[in-house]
Amino acid sequence: MPTNPEQPNPSKKPFTFNLIHFCLGFSILLAALYNQPLWRIVSREFAADDITSLLSFSAFVVFLVLIFSFFLTLVFFRYSAKPLAIALIFSSASASYFMSNYGIVFDKSMIQNLLETDPAEVQELLNIGMLSYFSYYAMLPTLFVLWLPLNYHPLLKELKFKCISALAFASLAVLITGAFYQEFSSLFRNNREMRNTVIPSSFIYYTGRYLNGAYAVMNIVPQPIGEDAVQSATDTSKPKLTILVIGETARAQNFSLNGYQRETNPKLKQQQIFNFSNTFACGTTTAISLPCMFSLYNKDSFTSEKAEAQHNVLDVLKTAGVNVLWRDNNSGCKGVCERIETQPEQAYRNEQYCNQRECFDQVMLNDLDSYLSKQQGDVTVVLHQKGNHGPAYYLRYPENFKKFTPVCTTSQLQQCQQQSIVNAYDNAILYTDHFLSTVIDYLKDRQDKYRGAMLYMSDHGESLGENNLYLHGLPYFIAPQTQTKVPFILWLSQSFSDSDKLDRQCIIDKQQQRMSHDNLFHSILGLLSVRSSVYNSQLDMLASCRNQ
Repeated sequence: MPTNPEQPNPSKKPFTFNLIHFCLGFSILLAALYNQPLWRIVSREFAADDITSLLSFSAFVVFLVLIFSFFLTLVFFRYSAKPLAIALIFSSASASYFMSNYGIVFDKSMIQNLLETDPAEVQELLNIGMLSYFSYYAMLPTLFVLWLPLNYHPLLKELKFKCISALAFASLAVLITGAFYQEFSSLFRNNREMRNTVIPSSFIYYTGRYLNGAYAVMNIVPQPIGEDAVQSATDTSKPKLTILVIGETARAQNFSLNGYQRETNPKLKQQQIFNFSNTFACGTTTAISLPCMFSLYNKDSFTSEKAEAQHNVLDVLKTAGVNVLWRDNNSGCKGVCERIETQPEQAYRNEQYCNQRECFDQVMLNDLDSYLSKQQGDVTVVLHQKGNHGPAYYLRYPENFKKFTPVCTTSQLQQCQQQSIVNAYDNAILYTDHFLSTVIDYLKDRQDKYRGAMLYMSDHGESLGENNLYLHGLPYFIAPQTQTKVPFILWLSQSFSDSDKLDRQCIIDKQQQRMSHDNLFHSILGLLSVRSSVYNSQLDMLASCRNQ
């Protein structure tokens, strides 16, 4: 009898992928869609128009795909492959968007900054451009992964295939590395930032490091320091009132006090201030710089884990008997104010300084007299500014401070002319000038009651489109000075400097010296006449100007 030809199975899908095919194909997708910043670096390194450069570039592409495939082969299983792939798509699309549009790169401090971002900051970053980007780079790949039919083998057979495939991917990657060792060595040596630009490995690695550090200190009780702190006897006729203003995202370059051609400090230049124009931040993000500023650790030894395990200078002031208050117009104190008195915004909110979206920095002075009237002895008030927080610089100041125009009125900075970004940023600096001058006037008006001092220092700087970089957060070793050099201003009432026997000319002579966040801890103790075993006069910027 003639045999019937095999009938096609109508339920059988036209084609299927096994897990190894899926790992390889998904690796190509990751490399091609989400690593544009990386490819710009690699293409720049292998830019010569010759066969060696072409082969080197191609070899690196294959090398990256093989490395991705090796790791995906280890973690993609029957029930984990698609969920993990979709999670990688959305996280990679997010990382790629911010890297491509703002020039940021990922390290531990950037991950910390992102995870500690509050809802208001997230809202400012949402825009049509981001939604459009996610439609193409996240939703479409996700739909494709959901639709893609996968063929699974029995477990033992699957494990066998995975082991063989992982070994093959690793072996090929090693062979390519050996064949192009000199070219790859030069690539990595000349572009240290590459390790922070590979998506998704960079943000996965640094997220793991951040979470590991956060877990390590979760149950640690912060250890006291400076338990021997006491205040030296000075003029007791009037207590000291020191207002410490922590700036946000202000860079020294845009202060006219530092030689900027635009007049962004018209009010401060009328005050008798000391301007330390050569000051550098501890980090390039608030999450690092803010705790570092108040920490006993210096920049080179500071880590977030160390800071969380130890008290800071505000705790030392409290131990010495100084009344300490924290008021915040930003996203929180990053743990710095946990053990001192803080006031919620509702305690001093005044609609005169607010709009429907937020309050401007001047609101932090509102009803401060009510607090001061209840205190005995010296007082230190910390005011944490919203300052120049980006990317929506245009929201940081009232309309009457819109001096420099036109301004960029979107968080999609890459869509604005650079000058309009700078204009909005400079208007925010102009408002900070007004705010700081108002703080000084506030202290002047109370000179009959207090010996007043104001110290202002920003947490970090900002990139405004120079070299296609925006915002902040670059690893310190590659960050431009626009992100690391910050304004640092001091004002002292005459009664303050007289009682502390401070030589004002000596302070003027120090204005060009290099300063940093490392000086803040010890300079604050010096200003409040606090003596302790943790005090280091070498880091107190005013120590040599005191006539003992």
